[in-house]
Amino acid sequence: MSFFKFPTRLTTAVRTHTVRRPTYRIRTTINRCLWPAINHAQRNASLMCHEAIEDQLKRIQEQQDTPLKHFQELEQQCQERVEQKNIQNRELLCAALEERTKRMKLEGRYNARGALERIVYQAKLEKKISPTAGISEGLRELAEGREFTDILELEVKARKLYDWQVMEAFDNLYRESKYSANGNDDAIIIVSETSWMDNHRAALVCLLKLQSSWPCPLAWKEELHEFPKGDK
Repeated sequence: MSFFKFPTRLTTAVRTHTVRRPTYRIRTTINRCLWPAINHAQRNASLMCHEAIEDQLKRIQEQQDTPLKHFQELEQQCQERVEQKNIQNRELLCAALEERTKRMKLEGRYNARGALERIVYQAKLEKKISPTAGISEGLRELAEGREFTDILELEVKARKLYDWQVMEAFDNLYRESKYSANGNDDAIIIVSETSWMDNHRAALVCLLKLQSSWPCPLAWKEELHEFPKGDK
């Protein structure tokens, strides 16, 4: 019995070794051949996927750019129309102001008083003040605006005055202007130092500087005099 068992074990051992070794080699050979192909296929798939995503994003961007470009074109057209309208309105405004100036000269009111009336007239045309305001009320409304207060701050500092005193002068500035209707040459409004009290003259200069920043302003100048020492 022992004689027959021994070969059986040997045969089994031999069979085991002859089967295992070729299987391992075949598997290794297959792996060496397939893995490069698998990796190449994976890289190609990844590249194709990336290109597909980029193409999709590009189409989405083009879809978004189309209405945006259209909107920008419409916006530009609207802006051009607004600018053209502003030019037309400016031309109409200047034409109206020019007629007003001619009328001032014909009526002998091309002076400080006429300038105050024209300032209020222009402020109403540009809707800076109430359309029903009188001259004094219109001047007061302008004096309460930011544009005027910025000018006022500089003027009172330069003239060594108090802003509240200049503001008080607005209450009777238009009435006082009737006493300073002379000294103009139909070309420029002259604000003479000898014709105005300091606070009223400062208020008038502030208003004239204000209208100088508006379309089609009046030409004007402040005329200062050098007094002999001790005379002023």
